[in-house]
Amino acid sequence: MPIKYQFAPDLQNEAERISKLLFPHIQIENLKCVRSWGSKARGTIARCHALNKVMQLALGRGAVYVLEFISERFDKLSEEDKIKTITIENLFENL
Repeated sequence: MPIKYQFAPDLQNEAERISKLLFPHIQIENLKCVRSWGSKARGTIARCHALNKVMQLALGRGAVYVLEFISERFDKLSEEDKIKTITIENLFENL
């Protein structure tokens, strides 16, 4: 079964809140959050996808980041661990 993706407004709001506090330099409109189902990645809770430099150049736009949260693992976390995961994913996108 292929991976399924869905926009995650609840995670989007939380990621935006965290980003504004910890990473005020990022452009919130270029950050999107999705939940996925069906990933075969073992032990992965979340991952950050970025539009690479050559695609940015070709499309004439800046960086775009998608924070993907693997529902089968992420949704089982405590609220504290969810916040930590969102924060860490934001940190990786800003390296």
